[in-house]
Amino acid sequence: LRIPADTKVIPQCMALDCYKLTNFVLPETVEKISYAAFEDCRRMAAYTLPEACTVIETQAFTRNDRLVSINLDKFSYYLCIFFRKTNCKN
Repeated sequence: LRIPADTKVIPQCMALDCYKLTNFVLPETVEKISYAAFEDCRRMAAYTLPEACTVIETQAFTRNDRLVSINLDKFSYYLCIFFRKTNCKN
């Protein structure tokens, strides 16, 4: 999966059902991850969000069965629904 370097918004359902996706790099320009953008990316185990990213919409990472880590240090709060049906413990 190749995301253009100047991308500001990861669109809704961009990688929906990408079962074989194991890794990729989000550009530092990404400010928003839209609804269900990475839903059902079952082989992804970790995501690192760019510093510019301040918005994560509902179900962005739902049903990521192997997801165990995501860097959310800069967020003051987030809803568990982002990670529904994952093993994420952040």
